[in-house]
Amino acid sequence: MMVIVDILIYVAFAFFASFLAKKSNEYIEINDESPLAWDKNLWGFVAFFTIIGGVRWNVGSDCVSYAMMFNHLDIDPSNKEILWKTSIRMVRFLGLHWMFGLAMYAFIQIFFITDTIKPYRKLLIFLPFVFFGGRYWMDTMGAVRQMTVACGFLWASRFIFERKFLYYAAFIIVGSMIHQSALILAPFYFIPNKLQLENKRWLLIIVFLACVIIGKTPAFQGMAGYVQIIAGATNYDDKIDSLTELLTSGQMDEALSFGPMMLTYLLIPISIIWYGPQLKEEYDDKIPYFTLWYNLAYIYACGYFLVCNIGHYFIRPMMYFSLFQMVMATMVLHYLWTRFKDEGVNQTACYFLCLVIFTNTAWSVYKASISGRVIETITYKVSFFHNDQKQWFGL
Repeated sequence: MMVIVDILIYVAFAFFASFLAKKSNEYIEINDESPLAWDKNLWGFVAFFTIIGGVRWNVGSDCVSYAMMFNHLDIDPSNKEILWKTSIRMVRFLGLHWMFGLAMYAFIQIFFITDTIKPYRKLLIFLPFVFFGGRYWMDTMGAVRQMTVACGFLWASRFIFERKFLYYAAFIIVGSMIHQSALILAPFYFIPNKLQLENKRWLLIIVFLACVIIGKTPAFQGMAGYVQIIAGATNYDDKIDSLTELLTSGQMDEALSFGPMMLTYLLIPISIIWYGPQLKEEYDDKIPYFTLWYNLAYIYACGYFLVCNIGHYFIRPMMYFSLFQMVMATMVLHYLWTRFKDEGVNQTACYFLCLVIFTNTAWSVYKASISGRVIETITYKVSFFHNDQKQWFGL
């Protein structure tokens, strides 16, 4: 019974957020306002995510680590991430509970996502189902600092398209003050805008599947020996990651076994590739960044399967591109839903995509619920009701 409740919590989150986005879209249409405008429903959309992100307990692999940092852990004076250290000091100086620290970063994350998608407000109605159904919610709640920068990267991708070098450089500099690994995003300014791959459906599928196969070969997995070199260069060996390893030890191998969850990771990018030509026809004229977002989503799909069996230090850099896949999957869902009544084949495809998306979170929650672990990071829990666990970590 509790498994069903745990799953329905995320279902409720998705429907409520979608309801707020729908009300926002209706408000804009009725009042004939610019799609760039913020209204009370859209602010409610942001506030909802901020609240559930702030009051959560041990939801996301790094959640407890961040709570401890905001609460009492020493700040490393050699750490160069100025904005990150400043945010910790600010929360402590103001005497705020550590939940305010988590809420602050949740707000920044959802603000960037919302501000990026709000000009195409109908997509925002469908985005919560992909966000909470797919792996993206857990990514943002886990690797908080990095995914804050990743949300900013989604927003700042406009500077790549518009070739505004100074704006993009400023984003990289500011992002590196939150998570130093943001520096690896610098070369992507030079990705060509005219690299249109959407219509090369079979070529993209072949290359993608080749990456899946290559990533599972022992020779390629031998690259794990270089993990520490990359970790040291990109600041992935800091204190938070060390704490997270202790808190989540024994969970990584299970997560990377090829089961229902990994199958959804495979099927979502294949769905995006398969519907690439239709998406281009539907959205290319409406969304100027469509081709860039599509290419970055494809980079994530191929890159993830190349490195996912090497080690989580390699997965972390790829997470910078995961939100582009989230946006493209939202477009596929929107495309199929708007044609649901007209074409029978789209009805079947829409049901299938919804099942794939739902399976991701449902199976993950199911495995966590039956694992028997006292400390698990998947099911949604509110911090007010876990005083016994908080005492273990000095919270």
